[in-house]
Amino acid sequence: HPAYNYPVKYFPWEKMELIEPLLQSAGRCIMSGGGEPLLHPKFLDMIAMVKAAGAQTIFNTNGTLLTKEVAERLVTLQADTISFSVDGATGGTYEKIRIGGKLNIVVKNLKNLIAIKNSEDSDKPYINLQMTLMDENRHEVELMVEKAADWGVRHLVIEPLTPVFS
Repeated sequence: HPAYNYPVKYFPWEKMELIEPLLQSAGRCIMSGGGEPLLHPKFLDMIAMVKAAGAQTIFNTNGTLLTKEVAERLVTLQADTISFSVDGATGGTYEKIRIGGKLNIVVKNLKNLIAIKNSEDSDKPYINLQMTLMDENRHEVELMVEKAADWGVRHLVIEPLTPVFS
């Protein structure tokens, strides 16, 4: 989006090390905010640190970078909840909203994660889909419910678009 003109920044690993002792007191860490967490080069290490401290982990992803290897590690680490942002039930709608994204890749990655969970007989990570409702996709709400079920996801959150750009 043209109005989204912010520099790329990663949460510094040094700050994770600094807050590590405090994680013992945390019940849950929401590990998202202002970008795709799987872009962070040490994101899985951050998940491991939080889990080792005994806290739950929750994060949002667009699912594009959720390779088989990343999915296997997330199941091994027992990441608690992953929320996939999927703003269209069809490739045409999804790709109009998520410029550069490919719905078929996201669905393949989502199904891989579910298959890995099942093969490991693991309840974690808990998976939900999050659809941000807007004029461009509201005609696909009913289809999204069907698609979520077809993809093996039993929790769908539909929330209204909240503008963050001027």
